[in-house]
Amino acid sequence: MYGLVISFVLCIGIALSSLGFIITIREGRTERSQSRPAFYALEAFWIIVFIMYVFAAARMAFAFMSNPVMDKLAFMCSMVPFAFLSVPLVYFIVYVLTGSRRASGATSAVFVAFGVAYLALLFTSHIPDPRVSYWASIISMQSIYPISLYLALLYIVPIAMILGILLVILLRQMPRRVKYRITLLLVAMSMVFDFVLTDVIATLPELQVASRIFVFIGVVLAFLAYFPPTPVKEKLGLEVVHEVVEEDVDED
Repeated sequence: MYGLVISFVLCIGIALSSLGFIITIREGRTERSQSRPAFYALEAFWIIVFIMYVFAAARMAFAFMSNPVMDKLAFMCSMVPFAFLSVPLVYFIVYVLTGSRRASGATSAVFVAFGVAYLALLFTSHIPDPRVSYWASIISMQSIYPISLYLALLYIVPIAMILGILLVILLRQMPRRVKYRITLLLVAMSMVFDFVLTDVIATLPELQVASRIFVFIGVVLAFLAYFPPTPVKEKLGLEVVHEVVEEDVDED
């Protein structure tokens, strides 16, 4: 069952790299930027990813030890942060677009309600025992209603918003360093969001492992958004890369 060990290492790598990203951008921020809403939304997104993959790592450890009860409990715990992963993402997108705390907060509140509805459907449905293979531990929900709600309200809408804001960024006149940072950061968050969902709903062990590899790549892209390599800085003229996104956004 050494495949479970590899999956465990992947989960720990995602969790630690997410935590490291949070710590790194915190240390690189000014007091002014740390007080801004978009920074907190960005931080909340990666904290949720960190928590999810701590539970995912625990699941792999319990599966390796042949403890299905704790494996299932860790799965249920991981579903709580998963239900609210879209909330900081939506807040971040709306804030970057509008600079409005009110609009961002109101939109996020709607997604909190959607997340609560998802959890209510999930926890009132039958959750089967985990199916452990060489590579992974998988729980395949028998009811289609929880994941259908998640896809319709908590996944498709944020992804559409990301595509919309990327189009706006391409058309909007802004400094090249800001366009680079916001674009790559949104791509990284979208990639993580996509493959976290794939990880949760995967029915094939190999697909679950592959999803976790792509989540890790998404975290790396987030680092590159704030700390681009020297060749990229030279080519794009990114002289300043440590400013938080919202410093270039007007706030109401």
